[in-house]
Amino acid sequence: MLCWGLAGLLIAAVLLTGCSVVTKPTGVVTIPRQDFVNSFALAKAIYLKGAERVQALCVAELLSPQRCQAARETDEAAKRLDLEVQAKLLVPESEINWDVILRMLELTAKVVI
Repeated sequence: MLCWGLAGLLIAAVLLTGCSVVTKPTGVVTIPRQDFVNSFALAKAIYLKGAERVQALCVAELLSPQRCQAARETDEAAKRLDLEVQAKLLVPESEINWDVILRMLELTAKVVI
């Protein structure tokens, strides 16, 4: 009886983990495409909110011209990154690199710091 329970547990583990029990992981983490879309949208929203505040400070001349120029350059980089992501999303077979979310957050840091 215990043997059947153990065998059932082993079968359940194999079914839940797929072939990862018997194969070596490749080192690549696959995430659902929609999770990426949602995460990138959140990172972009955070960036846009920070950029909007910095732009308002620049218009009010409360930041130095050098700081405002740096913010404009960062904004151009963010637009290029967004276009890169949008182009990838148009092709369902394309693989999207999770690093672009980190890059968008880094641009956010450049704008608000």
